[in-house]
Amino acid sequence: MNIKQELSKTVASSWGSLVIVTVTQLLMIPVALSVLSNAEFALFAVITQLMNTIRLAEIGVRAACVRLLVDVRVKDEEKYAQMWSSAVFVFLLQGGVILLAVGAIAPFIGVLYNLEGYLSTLGTQVFCAMGVITAFNYVLSVHATAMLAGQRLHLVNIIAIVGALLDLVIFVSCIKLGFGLWSYVIAVVSTTAFKSYYIRHYSRRSGLSRKFHWAEVKAENVKVIFKLGLDVAVGTIYTVVLGNSLLIFSGNLLSLGVTAILAVNLKLINTITQILQRIPGAAEPVLMRLVSESKLDDFYKWWKLVTKLSVVLSLLACGGYLLWGDFIITLWVGKEMTLTGLPLILLGFIPVRFIIHYVFVHSLVIFKELRKVKVSLIWEMVLYVALVYWWTPLYGLKGLLFANLASMAGGSLMFGVKWMAVYSQREYREIMNVLLKTTLPLSLAVVLFCAGAASMGLGFWSSSLVTLLWCTFTAIVLVFAILDARERERVFELARKAMKKLK
Repeated sequence: MNIKQELSKTVASSWGSLVIVTVTQLLMIPVALSVLSNAEFALFAVITQLMNTIRLAEIGVRAACVRLLVDVRVKDEEKYAQMWSSAVFVFLLQGGVILLAVGAIAPFIGVLYNLEGYLSTLGTQVFCAMGVITAFNYVLSVHATAMLAGQRLHLVNIIAIVGALLDLVIFVSCIKLGFGLWSYVIAVVSTTAFKSYYIRHYSRRSGLSRKFHWAEVKAENVKVIFKLGLDVAVGTIYTVVLGNSLLIFSGNLLSLGVTAILAVNLKLINTITQILQRIPGAAEPVLMRLVSESKLDDFYKWWKLVTKLSVVLSLLACGGYLLWGDFIITLWVGKEMTLTGLPLILLGFIPVRFIIHYVFVHSLVIFKELRKVKVSLIWEMVLYVALVYWWTPLYGLKGLLFANLASMAGGSLMFGVKWMAVYSQREYREIMNVLLKTTLPLSLAVVLFCAGAASMGLGFWSSSLVTLLWCTFTAIVLVFAILDARERERVFELARKAMKKLK
């Protein structure tokens, strides 16, 4: 299978799974809000984000294992078996660390979020239950890691689709039977068991997961996993702090009512971000293999195309959110959960922010060189937290969202561009040109065109017409201003083949 086929198969299955997973999760929210109070709903959203923060205890082990398994699979079968057993040992160790972190935080849940009465007890119990599930799920995810390293992500995605449908059925049944907030926990337990069993089964059948042998656990492999993991960990911490902390900060600095509104809107925004990240994320194993095989010219060609498509699609989605966010939220859960004005615009740019970071900074993981930007990542996190506690008390939700976006200006982006140029053996100005050409024109168009149209309160058909104009404009800019001649030719060739298939 060639690179184009591998990428298209993985991206297509990733998007397919994400569509199903997203639809099921979106359906769960109005069902939950019909039974739970806003405070209970916000409580679970905060606990979920806090659980994502606790997973920082893995210190980048998962990403490190994927990269190392890709390397040894290409070069040596015996070393692959040794690296596998070493990875299993490390996952077990890190699962224990996650459990310890949950136990240490659990007594303070009520104090941390100013919970009183039954909410304090319920929050602590649900937090502990989700913590145990998270730890076990993390340990079992070693098989999914092997599938990713072996470029079998499409099988993981198919299992995820079935798991999402199962999750929806169990959750709705439990919520209707009166289990309340515990419905989430029961559904997560059931889905985790299902997905873990089948991923393990197919991973073993593909020869990617092996039997665990203590004799194959090598100290040098464990050491290199942790060494590379610590490099990746800073990037993981960055993702959690910048991407999963909005509800945590909101719950701490703003009211639970505002946090509930933010949680609903963030669900849509996070869905958009996840859809977009499937493109560079699905491409990573292929790009890692090209680097392992020292094919840097092929790497750069595909990295540049993936980068351009990812960023342009993120800006297209940003405009779409500004035009349709109010309508979708109103139809989905009610007008009282909508955002308008500046908070809507700031929230719309968050997926763009994370895609730019993913392709220009996080991509250094492909070269096992994310440590080159560790200091700048740490500084960006410090800057973000400082801006949050400065601006949120002054400007409320607008201050919180603007702090998230503004921290990128003084953070790791330029350092990521520098080191991507070094390791891809390109000129700095060449990588910088990709960044500027891809982001600036469409960002300006989003602010002037989409935000302006959104502020006019257009009706359904007017918004549809504006959306069509926005998509057409974005496509023209992509094809004739952002893609180079070779990329443009490749796109036209793919379009011609697609048309022939349709005929």
